Amino acid sequence: MVNIFDYDSTIVVNKKELIKEEVINKLNILNKNERNVICLRLGINTKRHTYEQISNILNISHRNVIRIENIALKKIRNSKLLL
Repeated sequence: MVNIFDYDSTIVVNKKELIKEEVINKLNILNKNERNVICLRLGINTKRHTYEQISNILNISHRNVIRIENIALKKIRNSKLLL
């Protein structure tokens, strides 16, 4: 008997990994600050960080981290249209 909860969590993990792989492939379209924020948020080559931790690491405001993340994710999403 297959436990549906195990199956659903596997799908979520796999989807997150696919998104992470796609983001890694698109990092070259981002500027340095955007790349740093995305890598720290997603735990690429490091552990995952909170907005507060990133703001302390990069010496920028919590709101600025969120703004940079949103810009970077928009660039990544829009880059699909350009390929």
